[in-house]
Amino acid sequence: MSEIVEQPNVVIDLGSSMMKAGYSNEASPSALICSFLARPKYNKILSNELSKDIIGPDKSLRGLYQLEKLIERGKFVHASDLKKVMGKILEDMDITSEVELPLFFTEPIFTSSSTRASIADTLLLDRHAGKLAFGTQGVLSLFALGKTDGVVLSSGAELTQVTSVSGGLRLDHGCTKIEFGGNEVSVQLKSLLRSSGHSIDCSNELLLFDEMKKSVVEAVLMSADEQRFQSKAQLDLESRKKQNEIKYELPDGNEIVIKSERFSAVEILFNPAQAGYEFQGLHELLDSSLKNLDLDLRKLFYKNIFLSGGNTMITGFPERLSQEMEALMSDKNLLGIWAPRVERSNLDWEGGAVMSKLSSFSNFWVTAKDLEEHGERIFAQKIV
Repeated sequence: MSEIVEQPNVVIDLGSSMMKAGYSNEASPSALICSFLARPKYNKILSNELSKDIIGPDKSLRGLYQLEKLIERGKFVHASDLKKVMGKILEDMDITSEVELPLFFTEPIFTSSSTRASIADTLLLDRHAGKLAFGTQGVLSLFALGKTDGVVLSSGAELTQVTSVSGGLRLDHGCTKIEFGGNEVSVQLKSLLRSSGHSIDCSNELLLFDEMKKSVVEAVLMSADEQRFQSKAQLDLESRKKQNEIKYELPDGNEIVIKSERFSAVEILFNPAQAGYEFQGLHELLDSSLKNLDLDLRKLFYKNIFLSGGNTMITGFPERLSQEMEALMSDKNLLGIWAPRVERSNLDWEGGAVMSKLSSFSNFWVTAKDLEEHGERIFAQKIV
């Protein structure tokens, strides 16, 4: 292992649901910011302080604002919002804006050099950062677990990624990314509840149903009969789940009873066609990615599958994924799926914190001078 240097870097994970930032010498991110920009809906009656746009609005104020996404599918919706986000991060970390920081950004697999260059142009050339580096999220999650070999299934709010890593190096032919994740589960939950007679309308529905999903949604194992007969499975699941009703309190204090919807919503992760999506189920996505690897590597990788991302923290998800994967294999003893008992939505950040402290990482930093001399092609060379 390389010697660790003392200079703390600022590690930033720009998630579509939550942005995380903190110093690399911290155990966890100190700044957690909702990835939304809030614009006031009632300018004429709001006080001056509440009539401004807010990055990551407080939950208690959301009814006064119209929320807009800052980040969508791993990218800024508007490049100009990067400066606003950095201002919020610096404020929450109590950093003065005059300081030129070493910034390490996590990013999804297959992020383009032009996307990195856009961030660099803003932060390096405008003197918001002294140097920048970028790291692939799946690689960083594996590194956070102390591993350099394995495959990471990472599923967050809007992206699901499969990242295969050997000896710390990303194997692109064993990597896949789809624009599908926890938000689709939230939308499905909303649709199912509406079909059951629950019409819940508010200006910030996505966040409301996201919070509801985290509280009530659960993945269940299917019986052998349910696995064999898909249409019959839905009927059996309906009957079985009536025993597991749960009450959920809405922001206005009213309660609704959620029945089979809390189990049915998560089924789209394993059968997206159920809701009209053309993606493979997450287990099929993982299996097909592994089958793209060389035969000599597959046995090792099937035994070393690691879960990362908030969507994998749905209750019962690891067990259901294992069941679905076993159904695709001739010998289930060859399968090893590991769901670390940590906050898996933080693994990308934690891996970035560890990696960016290593003295051997110094070659991956990009300065304003590097950018001026080499242009955006420098980012094709310096990526973890």
